[in-house]
Amino acid sequence: MFDNLKWILILLGTALFTACFQSATGTDMPSDETVKNQWMKIGDRSVIYGLRLPPDYDPSGEAVPLIIALHYGGTPTTDYGKDFLELLIVPGLGQVKGIMAAPVISKTGSWQYPENVEMVLALTDSLIQKYHVDTSRVVITGYSLGAIGAWYFAAFYGKRFSAAIAVSGLPDQNIVNGFKQSNVPLYAIHSADDELFPLNDLERIIQELKKLDKDVTLKKVEGLSHYDTADFSGPLQTAVPWLQTRWRGQ
Repeated sequence: MFDNLKWILILLGTALFTACFQSATGTDMPSDETVKNQWMKIGDRSVIYGLRLPPDYDPSGEAVPLIIALHYGGTPTTDYGKDFLELLIVPGLGQVKGIMAAPVISKTGSWQYPENVEMVLALTDSLIQKYHVDTSRVVITGYSLGAIGAWYFAAFYGKRFSAAIAVSGLPDQNIVNGFKQSNVPLYAIHSADDELFPLNDLERIIQELKKLDKDVTLKKVEGLSHYDTADFSGPLQTAVPWLQTRWRGQ
């Protein structure tokens, strides 16, 4: 019943989220010209994703991190991934100086749908093959619906990612079982004023994971609505030193 209620809340929040997002990405917000739309084939499907290379990317130079970013809910458009990078991921994680890619969901409703899981993993593999990626520094991140997806990939595809950053999302309780087989460090950012996902519920899950000796960190913020997406770029910047500390320990 908890799972059903959670998805109902996400769907109910979609209209408000879309309106807030459109306002945030209006004409007063300049587009980042370094973020481009790209396409790739997965079987007989064409999928689109936003892509940003580091400004000083050199394919013959040092291998760079790869950040796979899963967008929020709503009705995806062609620019959904690109807009998500510009709105939150580049301002929040730009200091990582890695390749950033944000796929546009193939089937709406959940990043855990098989079609979407296949897309995320195929895109990750494709980018590793195409660019000079440090495979020990591959990050999965996401916001809201995408944060739930980041939790899922960290738990059940732990061998594919070195770290996860989940912003404003509450995973299924089953995530605890998934993490029994995963050692991916995870950094969760959540507001005490989130209207969709109570902070207390997330804290309970994190405490269960800590009892299993999992590397899970919670960054609490105050005064931000679930729909203040762009305003989470500041808290997201706090994940950069967290990432760097874990990468130094590898």
